[in-house]
Amino acid sequence: MVAHVPTATGVADSKLGQNSPVLPFSKTAWTSFLDTIKSDRLHG
Repeated sequence: MVAHVPTATGVADSKLGQNSPVLPFSKTAWTSFLDTIKSDRLHG
């Protein structure tokens, strides 16, 4: 699950439901992550 607010993005594991911790990411970090995914720079 992902939630966006003006200054951050929160990510939680949907399998855990309401018991999942929410990991906050700054707008800059989240945008960088998405750009990396879109550019296929993650190899593993």
